[in-house]
Amino acid sequence: MEDLTTTNNAVAEAKSGCVNCGNPQIVEGYANALCKPCRDGFNKLSIPLWVKLFGAFVLLLFVVAIFEIPTNFSTALSLAKAEKAEKEGKYLTSQRELEKIIDKAPDAIEIPGHLLIAAFYNLDYKTLGQMARKLTGKTFEDTALVHQINYLESKANNYFPTDSFMVVAKPYNAKFDAIPESVYKQYIDKNPADLFARYNYAAKFFDTDKKKCDSLTDRILAIDPEYIFALQLKTSVKREIKQLDSSLYYCDKMVAINHELPLALSTKARTILKQGKKAEGLKMAKSSYGLNYKDGYTIATLALAYHLNGNTTERDALIAKTDRDSSDLGYMQYTKDVISGKVTF
Repeated sequence: MEDLTTTNNAVAEAKSGCVNCGNPQIVEGYANALCKPCRDGFNKLSIPLWVKLFGAFVLLLFVVAIFEIPTNFSTALSLAKAEKAEKEGKYLTSQRELEKIIDKAPDAIEIPGHLLIAAFYNLDYKTLGQMARKLTGKTFEDTALVHQINYLESKANNYFPTDSFMVVAKPYNAKFDAIPESVYKQYIDKNPADLFARYNYAAKFFDTDKKKCDSLTDRILAIDPEYIFALQLKTSVKREIKQLDSSLYYCDKMVAINHELPLALSTKARTILKQGKKAEGLKMAKSSYGLNYKDGYTIATLALAYHLNGNTTERDALIAKTDRDSSDLGYMQYTKDVISGKVTF
């Protein structure tokens, strides 16, 4: 009954006249009882300028938010994907996700930080250097990320010749394989931690003394078990002396460091091919090529796999591709020598 009583009271008020001025001549058909002069007056009331400006500002914020939300969401999503891939050892995926957003969030220092990490494990030292310069002087809240960046920057130095080593190499036109063994020994005795020099010293004997190459590579890995160039050299020399299980062991060490490193997958493909598993070797060579179709070693490995599987059309297409790019000729020459019979695989 309360609802009915309330309704009756409202009707009674309406019949008493205009609620604003008491004029008994109200305009029928509206919820509020108003006479015509009052109703016209209320309809003509102007909205204050400050109310209009505030409304326009709120509308502008809403429009900006509509456009920014998708960008911010996609940036956060790519960063999350990159960090997940990094934890899983899939550094190529991580780098590609980070490269999508590096310019979209210039103030987010964690993006170049994680990109530096991915670049290191992808052997992309150009990008690593760019990110290092971008991070110079920046302050991080994530101390774990800072420690990892500093650690990898120090490790990256081992992949380049030091000034002192270049002084030694200068008389030989910086051709590291031309440096005499006696000079290498003298230099390494004085600079035992120079892994770049040690690596080139070991590689010098790959064609002439594989057992010595193998032994010298062990000394590098004793200092840094993850020195990727030494691991790759180890897989190759073990393959050449037909210790294929040992070669695969070191291949898997490379893959464990970076599951998406074409160099690791390609060298493993070669060892599998050496085992006579031609179809499996071709499959892995294709996987490596799918990750980086521009890498010379990867292209040469796939061409070799095609050759051993009798796919001459695909093989010749890859050879023609490298013939147009002189930077890849060195890698492909070995495959050509196998094809011609000059070298036995």
